[in-house]
Amino acid sequence: MIKIFIDLGTTNIKIEAYDNKKIVDKISVLNKKIYFDEENNFSAEKLFNFLKEYLINLNIKFNKNLFVIFSSAMHTLIFLDENYNQIGKGHSLLEKIDFTLKNEEKNYFRKINKLVNSEFLPVYKIKNYKGINYDSITTLKSFILYKFTDENVIEISDAVGLGVINSRSKNYSKTILKNINVSESIFPKLLLERKVFNCSLNNFELQIDLGISDGASAAIGSVSEENNISLSLGTTLGIRYVSQKYVEISHDFDYCFPIYNNKWIYGISSSNGANNIELIAKKMRLTLDDLNEVDFSRAKLIDKQIFFYKERFDQNILNIEEVEFNIDLLYTYIIQMINRIKEYKKIIDSKKKSNSKIIATGGLFKNRQIIELFEKEFNSDIIISTVKNLSITGLKKISHSW
Repeated sequence: MIKIFIDLGTTNIKIEAYDNKKIVDKISVLNKKIYFDEENNFSAEKLFNFLKEYLINLNIKFNKNLFVIFSSAMHTLIFLDENYNQIGKGHSLLEKIDFTLKNEEKNYFRKINKLVNSEFLPVYKIKNYKGINYDSITTLKSFILYKFTDENVIEISDAVGLGVINSRSKNYSKTILKNINVSESIFPKLLLERKVFNCSLNNFELQIDLGISDGASAAIGSVSEENNISLSLGTTLGIRYVSQKYVEISHDFDYCFPIYNNKWIYGISSSNGANNIELIAKKMRLTLDDLNEVDFSRAKLIDKQIFFYKERFDQNILNIEEVEFNIDLLYTYIIQMINRIKEYKKIIDSKKKSNSKIIATGGLFKNRQIIELFEKEFNSDIIISTVKNLSITGLKKISHSW
């Protein structure tokens, strides 16, 4: 049997296929080349057709049955008619939002769904997108499963991404559904335990596992021991771990949501990650590679909090036109970011009641000077990981041991 790991990422589809643990195919394709448009909306039918053709071709090439497991970027939303056909465009994390929310409304839902609520959550799109007549609602992964198997189910972490789940009880929240004026019956049935669905395609056997959200999959893929916590430092900043029980949220930007097998993901996120470093470097006409040659020895710390990107709760951000972009600004932001990560680690350590070791990933850690600054501040409490494609690595762990 050929095992296929499919990561439906925010910007790319990544697929790895294995025959007896030997990789036999690997692709990475921009979403916009397959099923996204320029506004970051999507056609789920186009994605289904792409995957169907890909799987048929694999079967023809190797003459073996197939097993597929997914990870997927959370927060996809599809409105459907009575025949389960997509109505209008599919909604993604990256699409432009034309409404705003008050903090009071975000906090009201946050008490239930335990997420860092923002306009991109589908629950707010369901509430605010008017004039759409639909019979049901689903997500990208669940749409693909239905098209292959006629099974109308959704795995729990994907359902969490809609924003309509009570993360403590792991059920659809009656309070949230009443607030947005929809019935639970329009959503797929919740799947709380891992399950493999069987169907046939082109006269061969196809097994499908809905897998898990890509954030959770990446967290699982990056850690190897119980005291490890996962730090992802890309455009944004995220630190998280897999918990055997629900963890109460206590920070403006923390979250806790359920995954398969009575486990939860607890973490803290920030919209201000490596994107600020990229912005400052660009204004200084430097590339990230150039930072290896920057001399920070004489850099001075600036007495100002540096945030260029708005967090999901109201926060003051700097006006680019009023800032002098220089080595001092760059160094100050890097140190402030490290200090925020230290703060987040302390919060997580207090939740875990242990001293955790950070497993750090992200393109920023290709930079020697960045690595040196982190290792200086965290000493033995950090490991810079070289594992690539953490979501697929996490899927491999799930498919082998869960």
